[in-house]
Amino acid sequence: MNVTIVRAMDILDLFIVHPKLSLTEIIQLSGRPKTSTLRILQSFETIGFLERDNNGDYSLGLKILQLGHLVSERLDINQIAMPTMEELYQKTGKTIMLSLLQGDKVITVASLETEHPIKIGSSIGRQTPLYAGSPARIILAFQPEKKQIAYLDSISLQKLASNTITDKDKLREVLKNNVKDKYVLSHSEVNDHTTGLSAPIFNHKNEAFAAITIAGITADFTEKEIPKLIEEVQAAAFAISSKFGYHGTF
Repeated sequence: MNVTIVRAMDILDLFIVHPKLSLTEIIQLSGRPKTSTLRILQSFETIGFLERDNNGDYSLGLKILQLGHLVSERLDINQIAMPTMEELYQKTGKTIMLSLLQGDKVITVASLETEHPIKIGSSIGRQTPLYAGSPARIILAFQPEKKQIAYLDSISLQKLASNTITDKDKLREVLKNNVKDKYVLSHSEVNDHTTGLSAPIFNHKNEAFAAITIAGITADFTEKEIPKLIEEVQAAAFAISSKFGYHGTF
């Protein structure tokens, strides 16, 4: 066990109870020497875990608040979405994935794998860029216009599979259609011979922060069943969104 890290975390734990503390108060509450306490505080301030106001008092910094929010959001969405994911899995028999927006990428945070012998690699923790694949693209489609423009201006579209969209003008037009349809059906955009059908998950601010996806090998998606699958994935997305306070429609 690293004693220095444990002592540092003891100081950070003080802010669970106290929103703001002075250096003197931190020393008194932690029982640590001034020199080592100051060194720890300076390190936390440098990495953004703590911030100091004009009076010299410390409070939790933006970085740790962001991390805490992300962990909370992931845990909440997994717990809230899983019953709906299981229901969708029972209805379709296909792989069901839950993806979450993280910066300029989308990360898979939950997955129910099909019993089909051919798997599609929907491993938890897998990240994809926002422009490729159905879960990422449906989330990008519903981002605020300024954020979407800034993202597209800042990136180079790399070809990840045979159908990855690498033309920005084409991508912009596709995104407009995705907003109108409120789903994305993609084929071979991240991995060849795979298909994803995704719908956006919204929160109480009408922000698209996640997506639910029906996925599998392309040969398992027939033209006849796709309209029904679209209905199913949108109904699942709406059910999860409603639990986060969304009052819109699909």
